[in-house]
Amino acid sequence: MSIPIQVVLRRGMGPNGPELVQQPFTAAERQQLQARYAVLEAGPAAASFKAALADAQQHHPTEPTPLIVLSRSNGDEMTWQILDNNNQPETGFTVSVHPVSGGPPDPLVNFPQTAKNTNIVRSGQPKATHLNQHYKFRVVASDKVEIDPDWYTGP
Repeated sequence: MSIPIQVVLRRGMGPNGPELVQQPFTAAERQQLQARYAVLEAGPAAASFKAALADAQQHHPTEPTPLIVLSRSNGDEMTWQILDNNNQPETGFTVSVHPVSGGPPDPLVNFPQTAKNTNIVRSGQPKATHLNQHYKFRVVASDKVEIDPDWYTGP
């Protein structure tokens, strides 16, 4: 059974000014991601997955599950949300998708997508033609503060 991976971004202050910081995944989300890692590491696209995981580990060295995996066959999806300094959901942020290593563009339908009244952006499932690829999400808040987490499309 698949649970949606929730990417919750909180406002913070970094050495260069305002920043978005990803909230740690829940235990259930981590368990699901680790299960996806095990399948991909043993599968036919293991080299592609391991390269994407190594790249994500460089960007997120303290995160035990630095690479978000969406498995099409398991119906995996993601949601994004930005919380302001008062823990209130923000609107007006945009999520776009960019291939990392020459993969095909546009792995999700109707992206980029902007959070409007719902305060949440939902990914939907990756296209069947875009599996075993490494991507980055670019999340840009209404004030132009941004973050770009890594993710991988699994079968």
